[in-house]
Amino acid sequence: MIITKCPDCNGELEKGAIMDYTYGGIAVERYAKTEVPRKQKFALLSEGNFQDIRRVITYRCTKCNRLFSYAQDIVLGNNVWQTAKKGYIYAIISTVVIFTVIGIIAALASI
Repeated sequence: MIITKCPDCNGELEKGAIMDYTYGGIAVERYAKTEVPRKQKFALLSEGNFQDIRRVITYRCTKCNRLFSYAQDIVLGNNVWQTAKKGYIYAIISTVVIFTVIGIIAALASI
């Protein structure tokens, strides 16, 4: 879906994204189908069954500044937490392998 005009004021729309500040960087906001706890005032979702994960594209009207957010058609995965765990494991294994290789090279160089 390509939108070019604001439905409220007929102003021009510019494409962008809402930034999600995370530890060590900035990510593009995501949409996921999931249950959100109602009892908490602030719900921090760290684990869960996230499904139908999509990047969110946001358009801003240059005239009235209204935002229009849309989930992209591309599904990124079924469970963000499981994907993140795999990424952490690969990062740890890669780091161990790199330091092991550096240690072996240093040991051979000192012989």
